[in-house]
Amino acid sequence: MGEIGYNRNEFLHDLKDWEIRAIISGYRKRERTYCMMTRWSTFMIMSTGMADLKKAGISDPEDIMTFAWEKAAERDTIPDMDEIEAYRKQLQAENEQNKKAED
Repeated sequence: MGEIGYNRNEFLHDLKDWEIRAIISGYRKRERTYCMMTRWSTFMIMSTGMADLKKAGISDPEDIMTFAWEKAAERDTIPDMDEIEAYRKQLQAENEQNKKAED
């Protein structure tokens, strides 16, 4: 939960389902953006240093690497209610384990 800026209790008890969906969707979009920027900059570096890039079959950044979300039909980036409930259950179980360890 730290990567998206929320602690466990906020996620489990304070946030509404629609808020969780929006947070996770935004996080996924941000991660995709970083991956695509890295691929593009790698392509640009390769373009300047490799004269035979086109002979190698590389003419677009996508030729370097295709991401999972590009291979199949793009999945909706908003998690469904089952995914949210699974996240909550996992965090609740971890909270209970941490409480037992503290006792």
